[in-house]
Formats: sequence, C-alpha cells, structure tokens
Amino acid sequence: MKINFLLPFPPYKLTGGIKIMCEYAIKIADQGHDVYVYSSNWTEYINKGSKWIKYYRTRLLKRYIPTWLEKTDNVTWITVPSIEDKYIRNADIVISTWWQTAFDTHLLSNSKGKKINLIQDYENFVGHIDLLHKSYDLPYTKNIVTYQELGNQISEFTSKKNICVPYGINTKKFQIRISLKDRNPFSICMLFSLQKRKNSYIGIEAVLELKKKYPKISFCLYSLHPRPKNLPKWIDFIHQPKDVSEIFNASAIFLQNSTQEGLPLNILEAQACGCAIVCSDIQGHKSVCENNINSLIYPVNNRELLITRISELIENKNLRIKIGNKASEDVATHYNWDNAVTKMLKEFLI
Repeated sequence: MKINFLLPFPPYKLTGGIKIMCEYAIKIADQGHDVYVYSSNWTEYINKGSKWIKYYRTRLLKRYIPTWLEKTDNVTWITVPSIEDKYIRNADIVISTWWQTAFDTHLLSNSKGKKINLIQDYENFVGHIDLLHKSYDLPYTKNIVTYQELGNQISEFTSKKNICVPYGINTKKFQIRISLKDRNPFSICMLFSLQKRKNSYIGIEAVLELKKKYPKISFCLYSLHPRPKNLPKWIDFIHQPKDVSEIFNASAIFLQNSTQEGLPLNILEAQACGCAIVCSDIQGHKSVCENNINSLIYPVNNRELLITRISELIENKNLRIKIGNKASEDVATHYNWDNAVTKMLKEFLI
C-alpha cells in the first residue's frame, strides 16, 4: 500500500505524538509498504509567522528528518508549506494526528487516500473547543484512539465508532539494564516541561521538600526546554537527552504530575526500564497505572500526598522493586509494536 503520514509540524523536536507517528511510519515501511511522511510548516493555531520562511528554513536545515530516530532510510521524508492537494501524492491511506491537521486532511481529495484521524489526546489545551469537537465527527474519516477511555470520552461528540489501537514501546531500547535492587533508592527522575498541563513545578516542589528529610536524594530532570534559571544547582538537568533509557535505568523512581495526558508515553517507557512510578490520578495515567500494583497514584495537585507516595518508595525497597518489575512486565505484555502495527494495518483495510 501507499501510505501518507501527515504531521502538524516538522519532527526535529521529539514530542510524544510525533514520535508515535514516526515510529508507525518506520515499522509499517519495514513490512514492505510505500511510506511518505509529510510535515507541514503551517498548521492553524500552532504555527505563527510566514509559512514560506518556515518552509525554506526547514528544508535548508533538514528539520523534516528526525535525527532522534535510529532508522529513517526506509521512509521518504518531505516537508511542505501546508497540507494541500498540490503538495501531497496520491495514495491508498492518509493518516494524520492533531485536531487541526484532521481538518486539513479532510479537505484533501479522495485520491490522497482513505482518511484516518489518529487521536492521541483530548487536545483542549490551545482553546477552540468547538472546532476540537467537530474534528471528531468529520465525514469520510475513521477515528482511531490510543486508549479506550479516550474513545469513550470523545463519543459524546460523534456517533462514529472510535477504534482503539494502543501503540507499542520499543522494549529493545527501553528495558531493565540495571537491576532494581542495585539502584540508588534516593534517585528520582522526571520530564520537565513548560506546558501548564504537565504540572512540572509541583514535582520539583515535592522533591525540594523531601531533600530536607532525605539529604541523599538525587533528582534528574530531562527536557526539550533549557534549564530554568532558578533551579537549585544540586538538581541534574539534561537538555534534549540522546538516550532517555539511560536516565530511567539510573533512577529508582519516576514522577509524572500532569493534569491531563493521553496514553502516557513517558510513563510507559520509564515502566519498561523498571522505574517505580508515582503519578497523578488522571484518566490517561490510570489507563496504564494501577495503584499499589504497578505504580503509586496520588490525587492531582495534592503535593502532600505526592510527597507521601515518594517517601513510601524510598523507605520500602521491596515495594519499589515489586512495582517496578510488575510495570516492566505489563509494558512488555500489552504494548508490543508488532501487535500495534498489525492492528493498524488491519484498520487501514477495513
């Protein structure tokens, strides 16, 4: 099959939704399909400024080819000024992610392929809620969601059946390399983000408070963003890490404090590496995390209970190891890329 993947912006920065689209493209191409990945330089409500300046800069710097992927040569990577018929080849399937890209895809002619909207989150964090809801009910477009609770949530806005296809985790890369019993029980890591919904500062505040009780605590933040100026010097900060799995394997505990998430890629990758997860009790997290089984969960924005949950893992080695091992087993069982690709290709044909 000829399959077109459409990205809302060039993939030079590693974000979760873009990573999943690129991983699908690579793995589907590995099965012999003809795959093109198009990245747009103008997606409404995301991009600002001149699309042409952005387009030529992206081409010049080759930002349309993701350098963070281990393999890219089996896919054709193209950047375009915007998603329009004249820039997109004819194909059998065209699949997009992000709600505004779904509208752009909807306007393409049928010759560009059967239209798939891969919905990875309830994307209400940039406003335009009325348009977001309309994107779930576009004619002649199949909705595929990454976890069932998300499909249930958006069913309020469409009579369509929302097909659930969970993505996979690269367990060859994300795996336990350092035994859980040998890890420093005071070692904590967390993704730092400036997005309000990621709620990073409550995690920092909790660890700063815990440092008073446990002076041996080490805290590693990794991020696409530069180091905040007011961050204490004792906190490690890795800007655009080359291999996040190394951070996870060097850590006993992983924190995620979001107020909203889709299927949580960072948690799944940390779980695969054996980190004991402490996370907020939001829908996306609870789709993969079960309290006291493969994680510890606390009420969102409750800093005192977040501190309590982290303390439990620091002081109870057996609990930390039990949770870490169970989480790693769960990821290997339920988030397999071969299964995800098989299910996705099946949906392409229906």
